[in-house]
Amino acid sequence: DRNVDLGYSTFESGDQQLRIVNDIYAGYRHVYLELEKDGKPFKLSVRIQDDFEEVVPLQVVRPTPSETFSFTHKAAGLPVSGMAQVGDRKFTFNPSTDFAAVDYTFGFPAYHTIWNWASMAGKASDGTMVGLNLVDPIHDNTINENGLWINGELIQLGNARFVFDKNDPMKPWTIKTDKGHVDLVFTPLGKRAKEIDLGLLLSTFQQPFGHFSGTVKDANGKAYTIHKMPGVVEDHEARW
Repeated sequence: DRNVDLGYSTFESGDQQLRIVNDIYAGYRHVYLELEKDGKPFKLSVRIQDDFEEVVPLQVVRPTPSETFSFTHKAAGLPVSGMAQVGDRKFTFNPSTDFAAVDYTFGFPAYHTIWNWASMAGKASDGTMVGLNLVDPIHDNTINENGLWINGELIQLGNARFVFDKNDPMKPWTIKTDKGHVDLVFTPLGKRAKEIDLGLLLSTFQQPFGHFSGTVKDANGKAYTIHKMPGVVEDHEARW
């Protein structure tokens, strides 16, 4: 479903299923997953609280290098409740300590697209709610998808710089923005990766998950200390 506010998307194959329900008018998004591999169950049932007045989303229609467009909706720092199960291990989410990021894009990217991405959400050392979405490169310093959330208030950012070892993305990454709002080191704990090369079509994808440490600054220059805030980074090249 292409409606970011209200809609229902589902995938089913036998007993395996994935459902995503968006209902912003009721104040939530729900994600339900039930899969099995090698006799091991994978289950997820979470409710993401999403109120556009509490956490202002970043919504932008931006140009692409191929003179088309892309629409994106992003928000980070949304309280989560529910559970996850991986095999015999079960996890419970508490909306006062666990937070989600929503990343929704629809558009027509350039045939050859390269990007780095970072996303995190959690509480700073003083308890301030922080969320972050960064991508590099951007094609406009104003109309872009780089944003920082401080207690739900959106601060739009400009250029971001990612410094990392492409041959070994499990080494620490350094991520900064030009105007000093973000100065972070990302430490990977594991990664998702996939490489598809079909000639005309290509996807080389690495997405380490781990935690961020460093500082972020609000619009007034006040700094907030980040210590091991969970999140992900990504290095992706595609021809599509």
